[in-house]
Amino acid sequence: MAPTIKLFGMLFGLAVLAGCPNRSVPFPPVWHFTVATYEEPRPLDQTFADLLAFLKEHHPDLAADLNPPATDAQLDALEALTGQRLPDDFRQLYKLANGQKTAEIAFFPNGYDFISLERVSQTWSMLKEINDEEGSWAGPASQGAVKDRWWHPSWIPFAYMISGDHYCMDLDPAPGGQVGQVIEFIHDDTWRAHLGRSINDYLGEFEKGLRDGTYVLHPEWGTFVHRREL
Repeated sequence: MAPTIKLFGMLFGLAVLAGCPNRSVPFPPVWHFTVATYEEPRPLDQTFADLLAFLKEHHPDLAADLNPPATDAQLDALEALTGQRLPDDFRQLYKLANGQKTAEIAFFPNGYDFISLERVSQTWSMLKEINDEEGSWAGPASQGAVKDRWWHPSWIPFAYMISGDHYCMDLDPAPGGQVGQVIEFIHDDTWRAHLGRSINDYLGEFEKGLRDGTYVLHPEWGTFVHRREL
């Protein structure tokens, strides 16, 4: 069985178990062919607080959809499962909110739901199983920041789109990248978009884009998109 076929079937099962809504999403999303360079000056807790303040004012249902914080024990369990040391900003993010609940509106742009640590663990284990059984294939990555591979255990998923793709934290970057960078894992393509130098940088650029109108809520898709998608 081809990795992408098996992956889609397993991800569909996870989506059903999680109660994923029947939401249309933009496909393909806006492609990023360069390495993200935005550097967020705020600490992550302030970045997230400012993002949450914007959502409470303009999209209160989405702000209310966030889960309570994760515990250190839950984060330690993920580290034990993956064998990876989680960067501080990843731990800080999940200690502020452990993903979202119903995902009627995706928390991240282009239809990507903010997934709980339980689903992070489930998805990581599933991807590892597929990668171990089916092998990997490589192709062009993002301007030397991301290694050429289908998937790798050092890619920790934290956001999910119903098509079977993920935003991942990359803990084993290519020489042009940095540990903890945010990348987009497309399950049936080899391109790996580079979205942020770190989770804090990615969140900061997203929050800034919401405030200046770069990102807007699509009236039909139920997700934030770049304004050029309208």
